[in-house]
Amino acid sequence: MGAVARISASSSATTPPAGAGSAPGETRLPRALAGSARERPTASAGKVRTALIVDDSISARRMTAQVFRDAGFDVRTAIDGLEAVTLLNRLVPDLIMTDLEMPRMNGLELAAHVRARDATKNVPIVMITSRSTEKHRQQARANGVDLYLTKPFRPDDLLRQIGALAGG
Repeated sequence: MGAVARISASSSATTPPAGAGSAPGETRLPRALAGSARERPTASAGKVRTALIVDDSISARRMTAQVFRDAGFDVRTAIDGLEAVTLLNRLVPDLIMTDLEMPRMNGLELAAHVRARDATKNVPIVMITSRSTEKHRQQARANGVDLYLTKPFRPDDLLRQIGALAGG
C-alpha cells in the first residue's frame, strides 16, 4: 500500500497520531482546500462529478480511469500536462489526478498551471507517483497538490481520500 499525503490547515507536514481519524502512513500538508460545495457539486447534489486523469502510462491511465468510472465519475483523460491544459480550456473538472513524471509537461508544472488559473484554482489535485521522498512531497505542496499518493496504491484507499477532497 502506498503512503498518502493529505492537505490540512496545519503549517507543517506531520504524521497524525494513531486514532486521529487518519489512515496509517498519511501525511498532512499545510495547504487547505478552498471553495465550497456549491463550487464543486457532489453526486448527492444530482450532478455527476468529472475527473481528469493525467498519466503518460496507458495502463495506469486506463486503470485509474476505470476506478473513477466505477465510483460514478465522468472521466476525461490526458497523456501529459500539455494535453490536460488543452482540456482545461474547455472543461473545469471536479478533480484532477496526475502523475508526477510525464513528458512535455510534468505533474508539478500542471499543478502550478491549474492553481494560476481563476477557473481551476480551487479544483483538488491528486498526485500519484513512485517518488516517495520528502523532497518530492514538498515540491508537490509548493505547486498546489492537495493529496500525494505513492505507488502502489489501493483503489479503495484512493476513493476514500478522494471522497474527502471532492466533497462526496
